[in-house]
Amino acid sequence: MPAFAGGWRGRDLAADPSRWTHVLTSDEIAELDDALRRARAGGVDVIDLTPETFPLPTLAPRLRRMRDDLVHGLGVYLIRGLPVERYDRWETCAAFYGMGTHMGWACPQNAAGHVLGHVPRTGSHTTASAW
Repeated sequence: MPAFAGGWRGRDLAADPSRWTHVLTSDEIAELDDALRRARAGGVDVIDLTPETFPLPTLAPRLRRMRDDLVHGLGVYLIRGLPVERYDRWETCAAFYGMGTHMGWACPQNAAGHVLGHVPRTGSHTTASAW
């Protein structure tokens, strides 16, 4: 890796994906499932989730370390293993957004002020929607 961690090249990342990838463990997924149940039972809207309304006692410290690496390290991180195939749309959005609340704050991603977008793959086409 170069001296300045944020100045990486694709081949540098490809050489060691474990440096910028985390695969969720079964315990972390169970913790996310519990947070999803609590948030839904409490009637919390996705964009109103906070670390307090979406508690992740053991995953949150890992997410904060990822945040530090995003800000002061490589600037890229991949989280794998979220079982989106068994989640409905609200749960998928809440899981991503809820994890994000433990990493920082939401910033609008477009001129409409959306803080969460969807880009589902549907065969050879992609569609997008946002909140």
